[in-house]
Amino acid sequence: MATSAFKNENMISRFTKLPDKCQATVLFVGSTGIGKRKVAKSMLGLRSDFAFQIRMSSSLPIPSDTENTRPRIDFIVLFIDLSNIMSFEVIKSSVKHMDIDYFLGHCCFVVTKARNEVLHALNIDQVTSLADSCDSPIICADLEKEEDQKFLSQKIILLVKVSCGFQTDVTSLLLDTTRKSFVFEDELSSEMEK
Repeated sequence: MATSAFKNENMISRFTKLPDKCQATVLFVGSTGIGKRKVAKSMLGLRSDFAFQIRMSSSLPIPSDTENTRPRIDFIVLFIDLSNIMSFEVIKSSVKHMDIDYFLGHCCFVVTKARNEVLHALNIDQVTSLADSCDSPIICADLEKEEDQKFLSQKIILLVKVSCGFQTDVTSLLLDTTRKSFVFEDELSSEMEK
């Protein structure tokens, strides 16, 4: 992560452009073939109180916008597939190209294939450690069923709605105070026994 004092031209920032009062732009970042398109299609099929568009990238940094045609990126969704260690490495390196302001309620991690531990190529602790260092929420999802895609889409839309100011009386930082740390059930039960 970089601070605002050390920005470079490859750094993606929310403050390079003015916000659009009527629309939010969401950027999906993650390796190809891990379900970004399924989630985008599901999100675009849902009704919402505000307009949004979805952009996709396999990694950050994204090419510079010399012609000033790209809209402001309001929210970033970082996709990690637990069965693909490269998807984690891509996100780990991409996070370094995000302005620190995104980690104040303007991004989240989506972890796919979390239920099927047999397929895991990396430990969930690595992902939670990265998310905790970025102070960003994790949403675990399986994208095989359409209902799961719809549920994930609704969660992302809610986060975008709050972070972009379309939800009155609620801020991203207020939501962050209610966020629980990712804890496994066996860790929780061992803590209660103490």
